[in-house]
Amino acid sequence: MAPLAPSPEIPRAAIRVLRDVAGPCTLPLVIGAERPTDIGTGVFFEAAGVSFILAAAHTVEKGARDGSCISVPCPRGAAPIIDNADVILPKTAPLDCAVVKLSAENHAALVDGGFVPLRQNVLDAAYHPNTWPPANPAHFLCLFGFPAATTEWDPTRRAVSVGRRAFTLLPHDGSGPPGFDPRYHIALSYPRTDEVSIWQLDGSRVQAIKPGGFSGCGVWSLPLSRELAWQPSDVRLVALQHAWVEGYRAPGAVRCTRISVAIGMIRKAIPDLAPTLDLVFPAAQVLSPGDVSLVHRIHAHDGSE
Repeated sequence: MAPLAPSPEIPRAAIRVLRDVAGPCTLPLVIGAERPTDIGTGVFFEAAGVSFILAAAHTVEKGARDGSCISVPCPRGAAPIIDNADVILPKTAPLDCAVVKLSAENHAALVDGGFVPLRQNVLDAAYHPNTWPPANPAHFLCLFGFPAATTEWDPTRRAVSVGRRAFTLLPHDGSGPPGFDPRYHIALSYPRTDEVSIWQLDGSRVQAIKPGGFSGCGVWSLPLSRELAWQPSDVRLVALQHAWVEGYRAPGAVRCTRISVAIGMIRKAIPDLAPTLDLVFPAAQVLSPGDVSLVHRIHAHDGSE
């Protein structure tokens, strides 16, 4: 078993381009109608004129039941509530990925609030991580999301304050953590919080925090071959984080769903988009028609389906 290596330092050039690309499309997803009961992260995405939130299934399902709701604190203005939105969920057991198909009203509220949808050419459905240890890694990898540890509830103003964080990580050893399926997942080493410090996007090094709230956040890659001349066009979204496994006899890890799975879910659930997606994502995950379904509809007030 290879020893747990510290996370790589974030180069200044990466800080700039990751903020430019990942920042505007990364959403804090706050669960709870009266006060927050949980938080997750989502990626605001648009393909062929249709808008989506890519997220973790367990976050979205929690917001669609028990009278809860999903709101999105925005950089400016009020926090819109995601309402009347279809949710594409997988039926395959190891998958923890959801795609929320947004209404025109949802889309407009997010844009008015300061978010910008990610374009489909930024997704990399063909990405495959290096084996461990990455002696000559091809990509610099970073999580970008809203951990619960940096979220605060102000009962006086009935407002939520969320703090954005980004951490750079290395691929987990080849076996992957429990529940890992190489057909659907990639895994990145994430230490137990008392073991090692990791790098943040602001260039500071901090003790690792519990990654609850990161669920649904993007895993972003930059090619190390262009490290001296990185541009926003070099950034790619390769996966969505959905679980932290502290591990037994192994380094801790975060388990992430390949972005090809999310694209495959959209393709199967919305056949009209398949021709466009097939042109852009020839390597998208092939799922059988029975693997996905539109089984939930988010309602803001009653959580009914």
